[in-house]
Order: sequence, then C-alpha cells, then structure tokens
Amino acid sequence: MLAKDYLKEYAAPVGIFILSRLCIFLIIALVSMYGMGRGANISQWDAKNYISIAEQGYQFDGTYRGQSAYIAYFPLLPALMSGVSASTGVQASTAGIMVSALFGILSVILLYRLIANTKGRQAGLIAVSMFSFYPASVFLSSSYTESLFAFLVLTTFLCIQKKQFRWAIVPVALACITRPTGAILGIVYLYSLYKDKYPLYKIAFYGFLAGIPFYCFLFFQYLQYGTAFAFMKAQSVFWNQHLVPVWEGMFLFYKDVFTSTWAVPMRYQDGLICTLVIFLLVYAWKHTPRHIWYFGLGVVLLTLSSDKILGMGRYMMLVFPIYYALAHLGEKYKHLYPYMLVVSAMWCALITVIFSIKELVF
Repeated sequence: MLAKDYLKEYAAPVGIFILSRLCIFLIIALVSMYGMGRGANISQWDAKNYISIAEQGYQFDGTYRGQSAYIAYFPLLPALMSGVSASTGVQASTAGIMVSALFGILSVILLYRLIANTKGRQAGLIAVSMFSFYPASVFLSSSYTESLFAFLVLTTFLCIQKKQFRWAIVPVALACITRPTGAILGIVYLYSLYKDKYPLYKIAFYGFLAGIPFYCFLFFQYLQYGTAFAFMKAQSVFWNQHLVPVWEGMFLFYKDVFTSTWAVPMRYQDGLICTLVIFLLVYAWKHTPRHIWYFGLGVVLLTLSSDKILGMGRYMMLVFPIYYALAHLGEKYKHLYPYMLVVSAMWCALITVIFSIKELVF
C-alpha cells in the first residue's frame, strides 16, 4: 500500500481522535482560564506519581508510604517518559503527554484496522469514535498507561488475527510491565495458541519468553524491596487495597457508589459506567472474537477483585468488546448512533472538567 493509500485509509480514524483531544484540551484551557480550579491541567492524580518515577526512579525507605509506595506503578511508562525527556530536553510531564499522544494515535489506527478487517470500514469508524469520546478518555492524553496499554493490547489482537503468534510475544511481554492487567493479556495469548493447536511445549516456551520482562521486574523488587511482590504490598499498605473474591468486590464497589461521602461525583459515574460496560460486554458475546471477549471479561473480573476501587471508568475503557458491541448497535440502528456519540462526548466533557479541577471536587 502506497503512502497516499495509507493516508486515505487512516485519515478519518486519526482525525476523529485528534478532534477528541482538541476538545479535551480546550475544555481544560477554558476551566483554567475562568478560574474554576487551581492549576487545572492534564497531569492529575496518578500522572504526578508516574512523573515522579520518571524523574527520580523508584525510591524505598522501608515504609511503603509516599514515594516508597510508587512501586505499585509498573515501569514501562515512566521508562519511556524518562527516555523521551532525556532525548528531547522536555520536562517529564510534557514527555508523558507526548508518549500518550503517540500511542493514542497508534491505538485508534489499530482499533480501526482490527474491527474493519472483519466488520467493515463503517463499523471501524464507529468503534474509533466511541473509543475517542469514551467518557473517561481524558486519561488517554495524560501521563497514564491507558494509551500505551491499549496500543500493546490491540497490537497483540492484530497479531493473533493474522496468526503472527511469534510477533505477539513482544507486545504481550511489554504489556506485563505496563500494568497488572497485562497478566490477562498473557492468558488470552496462551489460550489463542492452544486454540490454534500449538503443541504444549511451544505454548510453554512462548509463555516463558513473554514473561521475561515481568520476571526481571519481580527480581528488581526482590533486590530493592526485599520481596518480589512489593507492588502488591504497596497497594495494601498505602492505598489499603486488597484482592477479594469478585462477588465481594462487586458488592463493596456498588455499596461505595451509594454510601461513600468521598469523591461522590466520580463514584456515581464509576457505578454507571461499570453497569453499562457489563451490559455491553454481555451483548458483545455474539459480535466479538472469543479471545477479545475473554480479555474484556478478564479485565472486568480483575478490576472487581478489589475491596477498594476508584477510577473504574478508566479501567473499563480497555474492555475492548464494548466497541464491537457499540459498532454493531451503531450499524444496526443508524438513527441511534449520533445520540450515542453526543451523550458519550458530553459525558467525556464532564469527566474532563472534574479531572482537571480535582482540588475543588475532592
């Protein structure tokens, strides 16, 4: 395919994503301009912690408090931020936005290609628009792992779709040092090898290769923190988060939604987003390749396997079967699609405002 053919093919999905980013940055600029928040900006919440790791590395004083708890954040994103900062001279905060912008654009290209290959161009564009204007898509432009992880997951899915299983080892391996959900991608990858009738020794070997970066991360934690699972201990000590059975986590999550007096606006939105995603995941069963559907299910179950969840909206953004479901609904009920997009975009605007003025809201 010639360069002009690529431009013609991908101009629309990339344009949709860029438009969504311009809207988000315009909202943040207006919020800051009219004094609605002190220091309204795109680098809030966990983004500041990733910036700290990129600038100073992992630090441990034996307490798992403050910066000593940042081992809970996996290393690939801050490593990329640090590399971009060192090579360009920009601050780590700017480097994080640059990294997220790059992988955000690549992610929409891959999402479009993945769905268009089997469902057609129109379905691919609907999926990209719903992903770009997803309610919590502001996280795709901040120093968070969402854009990077989406790129790695979608790269894996495309490799599986084309039966390029050897190449898939690379994105799976990198996903496992991007965020804990990478383990779900690893399981789905092994499942795909099994379904393609790979011999067990090859499945085990490919799985071992895909896990090497994560094993190195565990070894680093053992040397630096005295335990290979310091990231889990940090979650427990500093954030008071623990793994629980899914049903218990779901009960506690919805209980928090209706009874918590802290971060109320985000709690209500998290509850609504989680509910909608679960319904869309069920609907997507008939319209999504099995390995992608199982990945989505795994993300939901792993997220709900915690006794304390805040930020459900951004976790659910990477349940990719919902975009198959939304693409199918948008094609089947063409009159419904514009309303879906407008509601999602307005919701995205609201969450962007809340995100950028967290000091006032929380």
